[in-house]
Amino acid sequence: MDINKNLKQIEKNFKLKKFNDVILQCRKLIKKNANNFILNQIIGLAYFYIKNFDLSIKYLKKASEINPSDMVCKNNLANSYKSFGNSQEAEKIYKEILRKFPNNPIILQNLALIKKKISDFSSAVDLYKKSMNMICFSIIKSYFISSNSCKCS
Repeated sequence: MDINKNLKQIEKNFKLKKFNDVILQCRKLIKKNANNFILNQIIGLAYFYIKNFDLSIKYLKKASEINPSDMVCKNNLANSYKSFGNSQEAEKIYKEILRKFPNNPIILQNLALIKKKISDFSSAVDLYKKSMNMICFSIIKSYFISSNSCKCS
């Protein structure tokens, strides 16, 4: 069974939002490739999109165990926990990501949402401000880089 050929079909179905087909295809492949990071992440995301957060967490957790340095997978796992209603576990994972990437505005915003949900409004506001400052700085930096690279006569 050529896994790459199957992955192309899975990717196509994922883009078409045929998540139940993706899940069926991944489940078949996972039987023979249980420790495949990509398959576990894809099936976890497919379950997320059909709002089956319990199974989403199961597969994203497995993917995260297979490749613990992949922060995108960890973020997806945290989002699943958040959607499942487990704010504590989501917060723990977002903080873990921020220890490695402290200037990630998306993760800061995700953590701010958790803080808001648990009524820690002061922390939520601080996280939002930090995130917005990073986004504004990035926009300004991009503007100056593009302005300096433009040679006008």
